[in-house]
Amino acid sequence: MRKNLILMLVLFFSCTNSSLFAQTNVSGGIYTNTTWTLANSPYLITGPIVVFPGKTLTIEPGVEVRVKENIGGTISFIEVRGNIVAVGTQNQPITFQGDALLTEKGTWQGILLKGTQGATGAFDYINMRNSNYGISTDQDVDTLTTFHSCNFSYNHRALFPFSSIKMEDCTFTYNTEAIGSNVSSIPTSSTFVNCLFENNDVCLVWMDGITTIDSCLFQNNYTGLGSYLDGVVKNTRFFNNGTAMAATGSINVSNCLFDNNSTAVYSITNASITNSIFTNNDFAIGLGDFAIVTGNTISDNVVAVKLWGQPNQFRDNQICNNSLYNIEHTTDKNYALDKNCYCETDSTILESKIYDGYDDISKGLLNYAIYDSTCVNIISYVTKVNLSTSIGDESKTSKISLYPNPVKDLLMVDFDTNISENDYINIYDLQGKLWINEKIGNNKYLQISTQMLPTGMYFLEFVSSSQKSHTKFIKD
Repeated sequence: MRKNLILMLVLFFSCTNSSLFAQTNVSGGIYTNTTWTLANSPYLITGPIVVFPGKTLTIEPGVEVRVKENIGGTISFIEVRGNIVAVGTQNQPITFQGDALLTEKGTWQGILLKGTQGATGAFDYINMRNSNYGISTDQDVDTLTTFHSCNFSYNHRALFPFSSIKMEDCTFTYNTEAIGSNVSSIPTSSTFVNCLFENNDVCLVWMDGITTIDSCLFQNNYTGLGSYLDGVVKNTRFFNNGTAMAATGSINVSNCLFDNNSTAVYSITNASITNSIFTNNDFAIGLGDFAIVTGNTISDNVVAVKLWGQPNQFRDNQICNNSLYNIEHTTDKNYALDKNCYCETDSTILESKIYDGYDDISKGLLNYAIYDSTCVNIISYVTKVNLSTSIGDESKTSKISLYPNPVKDLLMVDFDTNISENDYINIYDLQGKLWINEKIGNNKYLQISTQMLPTGMYFLEFVSSSQKSHTKFIKD
């Protein structure tokens, strides 16, 4: 009797364990509407899967999809020519990952949406691991839009989309590229809010159009934001990256913290950085042509500012206590930088932190001012070369007249400069949100309706091929 009881218990636990670890093997074509259920999870992909046109693969919340690595030299994938719906929940995300090598990249291809064949895809609350291309498309797929609380890790490219995307509370870790692109740019209006980018080789590259990055954290990445990023970056921290931001496009950076990076902003050209803090970086800001850098605190770095070109505005910054140079000049042009405070009243110490033609005869000379401890009152000027204006004087940029100011319904704009058909204006609020984008079209006068603008302060930005300038106005 005792032996029979033991045998029954062994059989019971064997059956129980087999059900706990049951899996459903899948591969091949999906020719009818199909649902992968939580009850039959996990699903093990043992070969390529194709969802054919007009058919839908639905994956229930909580399902785990595993992909067998490199079977007989064939790398598996999910190709969608019809529709895929993979919408999890906060408590039951859907997971796509390799079957065994969970810290390896590229053990399977990923999910390809064939927009050229009419594919659509709905994704939310998902985890994506170990793929080559994560989720990718071959043309606009309108339903590939919003992702909440998603996790992308150990992919070569976590997302490789054509369409504009919105990411909220998502995490990107240990990817080669967090966001890649099939073309030279991702379309306009992509948004990243409260996202974490950590331990990636590159986070975002070739982001064209108006991209918004708000309240995110970039840390321990080789490169945070790559080349040619256009749009708005605000309320975001860049910590302990190799390069936090590389060469930038027409980007507006505000209220950000750059700390402990090897390079914070390698080069900013035709763009702006305002009201941000740079501290404990090896190199804080590379300042190029037509840049606007105002109202920042740049302190306790090794090199604060490298002057690559001639900015439009470089003023009202506190550039203090940097160990090697406050300013390192790299060109043979002469500039006056007397609109910035360097937190030092000893001219000998201050001069030792300015690298220019006095140190290297191939470089130009830099004038500057010595402020008192409040950084408000100028004690004296250091003038090495006679210059008519300093960087930061509004007279250096185009004169733009706005009236009435404050304005209620109709803003009149008068340009005291030569206008070309490709010049345009942008209107931003103080949080960096773009409200109006309008071409000027050879007109020296514009009438702009402001009825849609909430009450508050705004910046009108004039952009031409040779310069960029900003003017404030108030909407009543």
